[in-house]
Amino acid sequence: MPKFCSVYGCANRSNREKDKLFFCIPKVVTHKGERFRLITEKRRKKWLENLNLKPGGRSDNGRVCSDHFKRGCPSLTADVTSPDWAPSLKLGYERTPNATADDGGEFLPIYEKVTFKTAACQTDMSMRDLTRLEKTLKDTTSEMHKLRKRLLDNDFTPQTLEGNDEKIKFYTGLPISLF
Repeated sequence: MPKFCSVYGCANRSNREKDKLFFCIPKVVTHKGERFRLITEKRRKKWLENLNLKPGGRSDNGRVCSDHFKRGCPSLTADVTSPDWAPSLKLGYERTPNATADDGGEFLPIYEKVTFKTAACQTDMSMRDLTRLEKTLKDTTSEMHKLRKRLLDNDFTPQTLEGNDEKIKFYTGLPISLF
């Protein structure tokens, strides 16, 4: 069964994107001591906060693809200072300026639909420049076809070179007296 990325707006799936890795949302580990339990609790809370997910539901078996980590994968559980301790890239939401983690601040989708009206192409070239480039391309293509025809018309046999000192010197770089 394919794995889906739990990040809002991310359409990556394990059966389509073979080059992506998918990582489980961390669970709280209780059998390795109190300190480790606290770290895994904090990490899970940070992941859910970054992904804007509530505990339970989709978050219990959710996965996050490698696109959402700086190095492409989460860091070790004990590496609390790493930027990849929790997903932080392309999360599909941004917090409102007054929102904090504690007040359950409002999240807003950051993806906007791009339409032809909002899409643009920026270039420093004018129509005159484009016309000149088009003419140069046409002239160069024409010259290339002429040279190709001349090349195919030439016959390189010993009989065509025999007695023609200029051709032999041109093609070999050596004078005929050496032959």
